[in-house]
Amino acid sequence: MKRFSLALAILLGLVSAASSQTDRKPVKPIRPYVVMTGQSVADLQQKLQPSNKAEDLIGGEGMELRVAIQHEKDTVAANGEIHDASDDVYYVLDGSATLTLGGTLEAAKEVEPGEWRGQIAGGQKIVVNKGDLVVVPRGTPHQRSTPGQNFTMILIKVFEDPRPAPKPSPGSAAPVATPSPTPNELTDLKTRLDRAETRLRDWPALARYRDENMKVTAPSKNEQRVVFMGDSITDGWDAPNNGGFFPGKPYINRGISGQTTPQMLIRFRRDVIELKPKVVVILAGTNDIAGNTGPTTLEAIEDNLTTMAELARANDIRVVFASLLPISDYEVRNGQPIVQSQRRPPEKIKALNEWMKNYAAAHHLTYLDYYSAMMDEKGFLKNELSDDGLHPNVSGYAVMNPLAEAAITSSLKRGK
Repeated sequence: MKRFSLALAILLGLVSAASSQTDRKPVKPIRPYVVMTGQSVADLQQKLQPSNKAEDLIGGEGMELRVAIQHEKDTVAANGEIHDASDDVYYVLDGSATLTLGGTLEAAKEVEPGEWRGQIAGGQKIVVNKGDLVVVPRGTPHQRSTPGQNFTMILIKVFEDPRPAPKPSPGSAAPVATPSPTPNELTDLKTRLDRAETRLRDWPALARYRDENMKVTAPSKNEQRVVFMGDSITDGWDAPNNGGFFPGKPYINRGISGQTTPQMLIRFRRDVIELKPKVVVILAGTNDIAGNTGPTTLEAIEDNLTTMAELARANDIRVVFASLLPISDYEVRNGQPIVQSQRRPPEKIKALNEWMKNYAAAHHLTYLDYYSAMMDEKGFLKNELSDDGLHPNVSGYAVMNPLAEAAITSSLKRGK
């Protein structure tokens, strides 16, 4: 944790050396500032994917920090390594990798000052996936392989001393200065690290609704309480600009943006069962397909949905399985197309919806079909119902509202 705290502290700002002069003044910027939007980072990630490449975002002469996006495809490292003078932080953007950490570096050979290579003995193998954060303190033997994987990460190196200027080769052009980090850039990196640490501490986000759940009283007589369990599509339903979440109805929103079915399954008791609803509406699975919490299969998603349904019915709660919404590639942001089908292939959405429909019929549950009502002739989410090809806008929620109400009514009539 001390190493992690050191990395975060440096990300917040470069610490100037103490001056013996009595008349102190702020230091001057050593480089121009840089702002990279999330779309720019995503474009860079896409550009690196065809091969094994890295591109520096921050770093260079005089800096104690290097930040790069690094892509590795189907690599198997021959040797482990140790860095004498840098702490490394990995934040996984996509794919998975197998790390070997710790142990000892045998037959170590110094390939350049402070950089050692050799064979790791006694290390621990760990598989890291999208969203995982790894801190490798200086002096730690480590090795990374990505067999059969497209793996992309943010690499942050925190150096003991400022970086020297590169030695120019004979006849080479003068090196181009690397821009220094900007406050916005450092803040964004710290936000990513904080988010990753929060996820590690509370992966299912049980804390999100803990206080609100404590305020929920027992249902009144004849109250038709309904809990909506889901991801960002459910989470955003009660935003005022989306028309509000069923005003006047005893409906409770327990959506959390970005979540997958294993996360929802862990919080199902706290956020659904203990609230004692008559009905639960479950809208989940699109983020599993996108790999938000790592690679998965349709079978694994189905297992999690099955378990949630079984838990609900064991506690006298009627179940509504809501279909996944279609996606589209129609939308454009900053002049660039938003390609949703890359992470959420329409055929997988269709297959999971078909499974939910069949399961609901076989087990006397209610199937809520948003998919058919919101799909155009090309099989995509209707252009007017979304601004990003994934999430419904106010028009999209206007389509979903009566469909959800009808499914709830049907479920209450159906019985347990």
